[in-house]
Amino acid sequence: MFSLKNNTLSELVTEDYRLAPVFKKYGIDYYCRGERTLQEVCESKNISSKILVQDLQNAIAVTDTKQLDFHSWSISELACYIEEKHHSYIKNRAPKIIENLFVLCKEYGDLRPELTCIMELFTKVFKKIENHNNKERFVLFPYVRKMGNLIENKETIDCKYLGIIKIHSQNIIQENNFEGQHFLEIRELCNNYAVQNKECNAYKVVMELLNDFETKLELQLHLENNLLYPKALEVEALLLKNRCF
Repeated sequence: MFSLKNNTLSELVTEDYRLAPVFKKYGIDYYCRGERTLQEVCESKNISSKILVQDLQNAIAVTDTKQLDFHSWSISELACYIEEKHHSYIKNRAPKIIENLFVLCKEYGDLRPELTCIMELFTKVFKKIENHNNKERFVLFPYVRKMGNLIENKETIDCKYLGIIKIHSQNIIQENNFEGQHFLEIRELCNNYAVQNKECNAYKVVMELLNDFETKLELQLHLENNLLYPKALEVEALLLKNRCF
């Protein structure tokens, strides 16, 4: 049973990721603003709590054998998953989306000026995400894996590196908030990626690509904000306390 006053969005999605599509349906940001309760969200967005809770209950009633239990994963497993599944996806998919948006703007930009805004905003977000992901790929994630291996007594770590997560995690989460907020703007410009039958196939493809990109990005932001970095901070604090290296 969901508690309107006690359950936060991040707690709910961390416990069961099947709830994420429900929150997306209502335009609820659970990945960067996950500290809010269900009641707070319903009041701020004027959503019927009864209907929202019913939709959440319907979502968890569906058995999904492919559902991944991210909550039980170690920090090393989370870092590897994010890098292999999300970093590579974004690096390969974003240029294709920009290319398709450029073609649309060239053909229909005069009739659909929002397309130019979408392309400029998406390009801006992609550059920010790439810088963010590179920082993780080359600095933070290797360190996270070292901490994970140290906990399992598989590796040692130079004590001078301890504290990196504490120093950088707040900036990383702020970057995530920037990316999430700007994608909400993209979704609004795209009218929630809705398409009409009269739209050309190129437009339909771009809306589908953007929708899929946002879904993948939301999961990455959720995994980092609500699981990986909170867990990594706890591990780092324990290592600093025990000076176990």
